[in-house]
Amino acid sequence: MRTPAFLVAIVGLLAACPAAQVKNSGPPSGVEVVLRRIDVVKAAFDKMDLKIIVAVENGTGSDIDVNADATIALVGEVAADSDTAEPAAEGEQEESEVPADAAGLDGKRHSGSGSGKAVANAVTEVPIFVTLPLPDDLATLEEVLSWAKARVHVAGKVKAGFTERTIAGEREITTPKLPKFKLKSAQVAKVDGGEAGEAFITLLLENTNTFEINVDSVTWRILIADKELRTKDDGGTSIPPSSVEEYNVSVPLDESAFPIKELRVLLKKPSIPYRIDAAFEARGIKGGEIFSGDAKFP
Repeated sequence: MRTPAFLVAIVGLLAACPAAQVKNSGPPSGVEVVLRRIDVVKAAFDKMDLKIIVAVENGTGSDIDVNADATIALVGEVAADSDTAEPAAEGEQEESEVPADAAGLDGKRHSGSGSGKAVANAVTEVPIFVTLPLPDDLATLEEVLSWAKARVHVAGKVKAGFTERTIAGEREITTPKLPKFKLKSAQVAKVDGGEAGEAFITLLLENTNTFEINVDSVTWRILIADKELRTKDDGGTSIPPSSVEEYNVSVPLDESAFPIKELRVLLKKPSIPYRIDAAFEARGIKGGEIFSGDAKFP
């Protein structure tokens, strides 16, 4: 039986049309998981809220649910010459010198979990939320806060659809920093026709962190010409992220501060020596700066 000509033409057109051909597109079928990084969500001098980011490559044609559990441990300081840790290649187990059950500086591991949906034929980042307490011991805490970066070990499991993968490795985080004092200005001026003077001091307490910090106390002591003229206790304060707290004080240079003869000699000089001892306390840790110099009369 002979095939009609119009059927031959239709079959030929379908064979030539790309839409009619079956093609294997997108990533290979399967699911892979990689530990990427740790983000600091919120921090203080007693704890840090962290977000562990895992990348889930979903090579299937459907979106899949992802559930993850992990534990972390603060294991040490990042060496100055250390290379930033890189994620393992897809499908490879990342090497780590730290055992999966190793305890941190506080003798513990801290757990958290997260979930999400891995989009079909794509790579999706899924967060795992964990709170990392900082050491209770003040000496250890002060050491940790002095680090530029800390090493955090991560171990856990990620279930994506019917696939379960293990994650393990070390990542770096930036530790909270204690505040720092800066001297904005130290000036002197003559008043009352040159019979007396006054010193004007402005100090700054800087928070370089990207989060608000609480300072329990701020105190300072002012010496003019080697004589203590003022002690000041400003109590506690909260300093917003990446900002400074400003402190201003004026100190009279008159007969209440110096004997009249000493005062007259002092006011005839072109400048007066000063010293400022500034101190703070935060979560039991004490810090501070000493500023000294000569303030010139205008």
